[in-house]
Amino acid sequence: MLYQVNIGLDYSDAFNSDYLPTSINDKVNYLIALFNSHGATVENRQLADSETEPTLVANIYAHDKDAEQFERMIYGISGTFAQDCIAWRDSEGNGYLTGARAQVWGGEFDPEHWIEPKK
Repeated sequence: MLYQVNIGLDYSDAFNSDYLPTSINDKVNYLIALFNSHGATVENRQLADSETEPTLVANIYAHDKDAEQFERMIYGISGTFAQDCIAWRDSEGNGYLTGARAQVWGGEFDPEHWIEPKK
């Protein structure tokens, strides 16, 4: 299954990020490693500037994961990567906001803030 993500690269103050990488390049590589550890592949990755922070915009191929399984994976990655939440879309274009602190960001996917991956 193909999914798309927008992942902010600034860490949330609500999490301990002392152990996490500090450079943008190292943060992106760490995220790729996290996805790979879950059997997913990161492709067509790009850096973009959202209204609040530098953002990784990418396609994620989670070969054996349906949307529910992908959401559980994203929930775990958001905590490991010290994010309040992660915005993502499924292959049908449905948008989600997933993470322990998604309510801080309104609790629902907001298409107005979505950064579309470039082809």
